[in-house]
Amino acid sequence: MSLSGIKTLPSLRGVLQTVTPWGGTLSRQGWRIYPYQLGAKVRMDTTTTSVKTFGMGEFAANDYVLTCQQIYYGNSYFYIPRINQISRISALGVSDDEITLTVPLTLSSGDYLLNLGADTAADPLSQPNYDGSRITPLLSAGTPDASQLGTYVVTGNQGQFECWLPSGVVLVDLLICDSSGQPRNLWPLKELGPELT
Repeated sequence: MSLSGIKTLPSLRGVLQTVTPWGGTLSRQGWRIYPYQLGAKVRMDTTTTSVKTFGMGEFAANDYVLTCQQIYYGNSYFYIPRINQISRISALGVSDDEITLTVPLTLSSGDYLLNLGADTAADPLSQPNYDGSRITPLLSAGTPDASQLGTYVVTGNQGQFECWLPSGVVLVDLLICDSSGQPRNLWPLKELGPELT
């Protein structure tokens, strides 16, 4: 990633907080935000290796996918990562939005397949490193520099996070992990701040 024109890169910023049952909020300090290339929503229930999706996301053969279960709560959908539901893409459909997996998954219509990319773990099917994203964030605590390239962004003391992403990136999927690296939530299709010229 070139650092020339750093202020023109698209930005990703937000605050990670949890609303408590009594109406308060808890800031999530030290949590990890992983930006990923787009996955896709599951179109039909399946228990086989053939999965029909709404769109093809940004999948490639041999990418790993993590199933995120769609949960409806109040007026919103939440996507909860099911870390025991990971497979690898063996083929992409030509005429229909369909992917073929190496390991069958139990999927429901509305579930989301997070594209983990080419994860480098010894066994990504059981313990991924979450390092296969093709989107590398330029981390920030103010002015970014080349030494701050990483795979995730860490939330601050009030749950805030901020980084810049490569030019041309408009939408990302955000995997939210707690401070120990355990996946807790997925924010799909997160729109980035504009690139300034």
